[in-house]
Amino acid sequence: MREKLLDFLQRDFSKDIHELNAILRLKDESQLASEVPPNPFVGNPELLVPGECIAMFGINPAYRPKMKGFQETEIDIPTKSLDAWKVSGDHEELIPWMRKIEDYFISDVYYGRYFTRLGNILGKTEFNTTWKDSQKGTGARMVFHKHVLKLDIIPYYSTKAKFSHDLLREAYETHPGLISYRAFVSDLLTRTKPRWIFLNGNAPTELMESLFSTQPFEKINSGPTKRTEISVGEISLSKIKIPVLGVKFVNSINGPTSDEDWDSIWPSWKKWYDEQC
Repeated sequence: MREKLLDFLQRDFSKDIHELNAILRLKDESQLASEVPPNPFVGNPELLVPGECIAMFGINPAYRPKMKGFQETEIDIPTKSLDAWKVSGDHEELIPWMRKIEDYFISDVYYGRYFTRLGNILGKTEFNTTWKDSQKGTGARMVFHKHVLKLDIIPYYSTKAKFSHDLLREAYETHPGLISYRAFVSDLLTRTKPRWIFLNGNAPTELMESLFSTQPFEKINSGPTKRTEISVGEISLSKIKIPVLGVKFVNSINGPTSDEDWDSIWPSWKKWYDEQC
């Protein structure tokens, strides 16, 4: 286990969450769920080829206590692993939890409603060999499993993601839990070296820009509708700056839903990306 990850996992996450709920002034469904251990990442960093993979950031993990399997996979497994590790100090106690995280995209709890369309979009253009060579119906899963590191800006769960940019920026600078999480994310990005970061939706794009970019993102649209507008820029979350592509939420009528939309987006993105290299 990597040192920065262990530093983050050994924290009293319930205490951190109660403090952050107060600091961020979160109420009702926007409150972070104190009974759920944080989700540090999803995917298997050991499978990623440094310099060839990409990273994807959401805002924070969704709290779905009524969803089948949520109690077992998001609460029971990590809680049991954490408790046993903190008692024994044996890193092997964390293996069931880490295995669950690393195998997420090929497991029964894979959330296809959200990830499959994104995996097919990335597979068709960015990771075509994996996408084409996968067994029927598994292309999107395998693209994520082999090539994408999934992270969140906030590793704690909530039903709704509503955060003040100003309060969260301050919390990232002052709260030990988020400072520790940022150190882990920086270490992970430095090791995996993603070529760029993908942001699905205006909300994560605006939050990443507010928290981790020194310059405003640029908006580009070479397509025929507002759906094809993209946000591009660079963020500093590791020792190097990483290019960012933000798009409107793919799984919505206002986002880039068709292949034609992406036929406009990819050339605009690649042109901007190539100019930065």
